[in-house]
Amino acid sequence: MIETTSYYINPNTRGLTSNIKNTAVRDKAAYGEAMSRQLLRPVEDIEKALKAPIKLAKSSSLDRRNNAVNIAEGKRISINDGYVLTVKPQGVELSGGNNPYDTESYIKAQRMAGSLATMLRNAGGTMNTVADSKEGYGRYTEGISDVMSYLGIDTSREFTVNGMKYSKNKAGWYESQASGEAQAAYERLRANNRTYQLADEDTKKQISYISNYYLQTAPDSIKFAWQEAMEETDFNPFQTDMASTLTLLSTEQDFAMGGNDNIFGDTEESSLEAIHKILERIENPLGEVTEKRAAYLQNEKEFYSALLTKITEKSGAESAANDEPLWHWRDGMLGFNADVYRNDGSDTEYSIRLRYDDGREEERIVDVDKIDASDCNVVDLHVKMFHLQNEGKITEEDSMMNLTLAHFYMDNRLPGADQNTLVDFKGWYEQQLELEMRQGMNSRNVSRLLTLLHYL
Repeated sequence: MIETTSYYINPNTRGLTSNIKNTAVRDKAAYGEAMSRQLLRPVEDIEKALKAPIKLAKSSSLDRRNNAVNIAEGKRISINDGYVLTVKPQGVELSGGNNPYDTESYIKAQRMAGSLATMLRNAGGTMNTVADSKEGYGRYTEGISDVMSYLGIDTSREFTVNGMKYSKNKAGWYESQASGEAQAAYERLRANNRTYQLADEDTKKQISYISNYYLQTAPDSIKFAWQEAMEETDFNPFQTDMASTLTLLSTEQDFAMGGNDNIFGDTEESSLEAIHKILERIENPLGEVTEKRAAYLQNEKEFYSALLTKITEKSGAESAANDEPLWHWRDGMLGFNADVYRNDGSDTEYSIRLRYDDGREEERIVDVDKIDASDCNVVDLHVKMFHLQNEGKITEEDSMMNLTLAHFYMDNRLPGADQNTLVDFKGWYEQQLELEMRQGMNSRNVSRLLTLLHYL
């Protein structure tokens, strides 16, 4: 019996999987907001563009000094071998011809008619795509060169048709100024989205979604280090035009282990092992490596090297476990760093070490079961959120969002508040829930706030 291997697309990673179970979206709400948007230019409806009337000039004219021509409805252009082009809102009509058996002349004239119609549609804004292949662009360019010569236009330099400027691009094809500017903007967007800091919001949501998928069982220390490494190296590890080494290795594991693509595992040790594997593959890639791929791998290596350094520095094998904080956060608005330690013999009591920017240090003891979110300070709220996250009652993403809302409230409603000010955070979250339900009810935000309020 011949064994066969099935191939499916894992929508969570945009990679392949051998197990149909992995085709299920892990987080539907987040997926719809992040992964449904791609860095792709919309495909033009050519049929619709061809049916739309061409927007022509009001009158025909030629300006040799400025190398410009206006073409209006009814314009007749005498071209090769007795053929005549007549411009109409529906297109360019070809008529005449001295010899009906001269196929070569007819093909040349027909090419001019088609190219001129396409350029007029492009100049008028009813068609963006002038060709769909290298050969098509070649025919278009040849046809335009020919027909413009009959109109008295010099195509070796910039020229204007019905108000739209044209010139040859690097590939040697005629491109409108608008198309060139749009292409340049698109390329800038693509370049920005290869980074983390300059990526647009949609791309950052995609990065977050895919990162959360791969790190779903990894310890929080790995997740925090991952985020810090992205920010420090300014690298997007999941670029749309380049397959990540992580995706390649997780796919290999998937097919080798019946659909198990969890390469990071659930411990710091398993995560470190995965990172070492990734770095090894980066150094020894399979198959041919193009110049573009080599540049990507170098950036990827810098990212994973930074990630490895952050994890090893924070975990410090030589440090005693009880000296390592469970959580750490930086409050830039209030000017302090906080380290949180669990106290021995208690599941709910923590010690917090605050180190202020002015050199002061302070220690606090907090019992999360005794925290009243309607009358507590921001330090207590942070510890409460981390505790709920550690208990699996809220997600890391929701914890960070809840804390962001709390800081927004303090900054805008209580500008003089500090780390000791008692605040009704619970009331603020209740207001946010009411606002969400009044303004269209974002199901994800409503669910997040309901879950939070249940535990506060």
